[in-house]
Amino acid sequence: MHVPVQLRRPLNAVALLSAAALAAGPLGPVAAGAAPNPARAEQRAVRAEERAARRAQRHQESEARHAARAEQREARRNARHGGGAAETAAPNTETSPSTTTDRGCSVSVAVSSPRVLSGETVTVTGTVTCPTSAAAAAQHVAIYERHGGSGAAAASLAETALPAADGSFTITSAPLQVNTVFQARVGRHRARAAVKVTPAITLSVQAPASVASTPAASAHAKRAKSTFTGTVTPAAPGALVALQVSYATTGEHWRSVAWTHAGADGTYTIVHALKTPGTSSVRAIVHAGRHNALAVSEALAFETPQPQNPQLTIASSSDPLLSGETVTISGVAAGAANAPVKLLARTTGGAFTVIAEGATDEAGRYSFAQSPLQNTVYRVTDATAGSTSLFEGVAFALTPTPAAATATAGQPLMLSGTATGAPAGQAVYLEQRSHSGIGFHAIATGTVDATAAYEISHAFAKAGEYVLRLHVPGSTTHLASTSAPFTLSVAA
Repeated sequence: MHVPVQLRRPLNAVALLSAAALAAGPLGPVAAGAAPNPARAEQRAVRAEERAARRAQRHQESEARHAARAEQREARRNARHGGGAAETAAPNTETSPSTTTDRGCSVSVAVSSPRVLSGETVTVTGTVTCPTSAAAAAQHVAIYERHGGSGAAAASLAETALPAADGSFTITSAPLQVNTVFQARVGRHRARAAVKVTPAITLSVQAPASVASTPAASAHAKRAKSTFTGTVTPAAPGALVALQVSYATTGEHWRSVAWTHAGADGTYTIVHALKTPGTSSVRAIVHAGRHNALAVSEALAFETPQPQNPQLTIASSSDPLLSGETVTISGVAAGAANAPVKLLARTTGGAFTVIAEGATDEAGRYSFAQSPLQNTVYRVTDATAGSTSLFEGVAFALTPTPAAATATAGQPLMLSGTATGAPAGQAVYLEQRSHSGIGFHAIATGTVDATAAYEISHAFAKAGEYVLRLHVPGSTTHLASTSAPFTLSVAA
C-alpha cells in the first residue's frame, strides 16, 4: 500500500512508541494500582494553599470596601442631619460604648426660648427615654452646636451631659451671636432644637410741630417731617433699616415707608413725613445678615399732626371713630368773632357739599357735632378763608364674645361676636401670631349676617400656646377693625 509522504513521519513515531512499550513489560512502571508520585502530590497541596490564601485576601478586601462604603454613608447622613465635617470627626457613635445599651432608647431636646437677643444664653433641656431608668441614666448625651442656622455646614461638640436618674439633662449655652441649632445625640439617636438670634434695635422719634399752610394750598398742605433715630447692637455696618407704620385700626398691619443703612457704629437716622394725620404706631426693623433673624424695635405711639391754615383751623375730638359714635369738629377763625361758618363734607368718590352751618363765638371758636356712617373728609369755610381737609375714619364696631381659654387639638373651637355697621357678608378673620413673633396671619374665616353677628369655627391640629385675634379688613368706606390679642392653650 502506498502511504503519502506527509503521513510517514507520524506513523514512524507511533511504531517506535509501540516497540518501547513492549520492551518495558506487560504493564510498565505506571500500571494501574501503582502508588502516586510524591512530588506531584506535594505540588497539588501547594497549589491548594495558594488558592485558599487568594480567597482569604479577596474576602478581606471585600470587607474593607464594605466598611469604607458604610463610613461614607454615615458621613452623608451626618451632613444631611446637621452633622457636617466636625461631626464626622467626632467619636463614632456607632461604635462608642453607649451603643451597647442604647437599643430601644430615644432622646428629646428643647430650648428655653426659640428667639433671643444677640449675647443672650439659652437653657438646653432634654430627656433620654430607655426601656429601664437605669439604662437611661447610663447614657452619655453629646450636645452639638451648629452656628449660623441651617445654612451652616459644620457643627462642634459643645458639651457632654450625664442624664439624671429620670433621664433628664440640662446645660446652659454660651452667649449666642448668630442663629444656632442644638443637636443632642445618644448613640445613633438624635434630636434637634433651633434658636433664632437677633440684634437689638432701638427707636426714638422727634416729632415736628404742626405745619401751617396758606389758604390757597389748604387742600394739599405740606406734611411735616419727623426724625427717627436708633442703634443696632451689635453694630451691623451697611445693614438695611426700614421704618414701618401701622395705623390705629389696622391692627399690626405694618407697612414700610422709609429706609436707610446702619452706620459703622450701628446708628441710623431716617427723616420722613407720615402722610396720614392721626394716631399710629411706628417701629424699625433690620436684617443684620443671613446668619441672624430679623430684628424689630419696640413699637412707639405716634401722632401725625394735622396740617393747618392759621386763618381757619380744624380738628376732631376723636379719630378714628367706631360706627355709631359721635365726633365734634371744631376750630378757630382768626379775627372772625360771631362770624358765620359752614361745614362741608365728602365721602369716597363724592364732592364737598355743605352739611351744616353755624357761627363763631367772640373768640372766633366754632364746633359741629357729627355722626358719620363711613369714612368722611371735612372742611370748614367762612367769609374769607377755608380750612385744610380733615379725614375722619370710621371703623366697624367689632365686639367679640369672650373666648374659651383652652381647647383640645383636633376639636373645633367656636368663636362669635358682632361687627356693628358691617354689611351682611362682610368677612371676619381669625388670625394667629406668626412664628417669628412679627405680625399675624389669617387661619379661619367667618361672615357677618343680617344682624351683624358672626361665627368662626376652627380646629387646631397641634397642642401648644396660640396668640390669636379677630380682624375685619378695611375698605374704601371703612377702616379695618381689630380685637385685642388673646392667648389660647390647646391640649393634646
